[in-house]
Parts: sequence; structure tokens; C-alpha cells
Amino acid sequence: MDHIARVTEALESACEPLHDALSEGVLRSQEAFSGMPGSLHAWAGPAMTHFTRAWTISALVKAGGIDGWDMDFINNSSIILRRGTVSMRLLHQLQDGSAPHPGPNAAREQYYMNDLLPAAVLPRADKLLALWSTGTAGETIRIVRPVGTWKFGRQEKVDLDFILPRYATDIRSLEFETSDEDLFADIPVETEEEGSA
Repeated sequence: MDHIARVTEALESACEPLHDALSEGVLRSQEAFSGMPGSLHAWAGPAMTHFTRAWTISALVKAGGIDGWDMDFINNSSIILRRGTVSMRLLHQLQDGSAPHPGPNAAREQYYMNDLLPAAVLPRADKLLALWSTGTAGETIRIVRPVGTWKFGRQEKVDLDFILPRYATDIRSLEFETSDEDLFADIPVETEEEGSA
């Protein structure tokens, strides 16, 4: 799992700045919507998400970006960060805790298709989703590495899934467990009859 070392090393410099910018974005959004009656909060959810993202972008720009990372902002729909062969899209996590599915967009589907072959076989470019959410304990950023597409409401296909620590020193001490549980490789098997034809 050579992608784990590549990803965690690249993310070290992003931990604190990304958490700080998101915290400011969430705080500004909560302040702006604080006078709204509780019954309207569910209706205002998408607006709060866009507002949070806009203030997160503002905080990142004011801070001069993230050391070693290039940033792109596309019409306040996502924040894209790039460092070497690692790219990361900051998206709002779905309410059920899952990653957003790629939908029918061909470019998004391609982004979700990380390679499963070792880097020695195929040069690696890690495409990550950084999924932010808020809760009573504050903001959380969940990092996932998608390895396929899925439909809305179906099991997400990822081979790396962890919570981004707030501090770079903590990312170095993360431990990962491997599992064969959700492997979905479909390898054709040649039968004796096919081989002799």
C-alpha cells in the first residue's frame, strides 16, 4: 500500500491550514444564519454549505494558501488542492456520512478512478476527496481515496479512509489496517474448453 505513505506525507503541510480555514468558514456561516428560525435550517442547508465553502476559500487566500499546494476554486462548487501527484477535492460530506457519488459527469467519474496497480507498474496520481462535516465536537475532515464509481445510496468504493488530524505531528503516527472485505476485482478465468479452442 505505497499510496498511504505518499498521501500522508503530502497531507502533512495541509493539516493545520485546512482545519483553520474550514473552522473560520463554519463559524462565519453559523454567524450569518444564527438569526434564522430553527424550522428553516433544513431548508437553508445548501446555502449554508456554499457560504461555508466561500468563507473557507477566503480564509485560505488570506493565509496565502497552503505551503506546497496549488489551489483552484470552481464557481464555489468545490475547492481543489494539488501537490505533486496528489490532488484533493474538498467537498461537503453527505448527511448519512458517505462520500458524494460522482454522478453521470464523465470528468468526475474519471477522477474517482484511482489506479489499484502498484506504482512500479503504473505511475501513480492519487486523487482524494476531503469530506468536511460539522458536529458537536467541531469540524471533521475525512480523507478518502475512491477506486471506482457508485450510485447514490450505494456503498462507496474507497481503498483509503481516515480522519485528517488537525496537527501534522499526528498524521505521522496514524496506523492503518488493511482489509480484503470490499475488494471488487473481476478477473476472468479461462476454462479448459476455451483454452483448447
